[in-house]
Amino acid sequence: MHHVPKRFVCLLGLLLLSSAGCGRGPFPVSGKVTFEDGTPLKGGFVNFITQVDKDEVVSRGAINMDGTYNLTMRSPHDGALAGTHKVYLSPLIVSDPTLRAQMAFDDRFLKPETSGLTCEVRSGVNVFDIKVTRPANAGR
Repeated sequence: MHHVPKRFVCLLGLLLLSSAGCGRGPFPVSGKVTFEDGTPLKGGFVNFITQVDKDEVVSRGAINMDGTYNLTMRSPHDGALAGTHKVYLSPLIVSDPTLRAQMAFDDRFLKPETSGLTCEVRSGVNVFDIKVTRPANAGR
């Protein structure tokens, strides 16, 4: 049996701990999408987009019927890379007019350059609740 000095073991442990928190991720990202009155957006997708060097990296999450979402980048619910992300929404294509009306949000949320939404993903668990508005011509 080899004897390993305690100092080496402590140093190795510190290196492992410090490297575990480093990097760009992905880090878990979840939240809830609601209208200004608190009603959940039912269906569609939340998209986070960031620049890495000259490439755009997108993480995407389906919006559940209660408005909640979890982002996926490479594997289910792994999240998004650390950094600033532009956020936009994608609707589901649905044939049910009632469900389509419940999903209706202002068109400005369809593009990252017009949504006005940004989020800063950091190492660790991230929770971002997103508020959207209905289209200006939506009747209630």
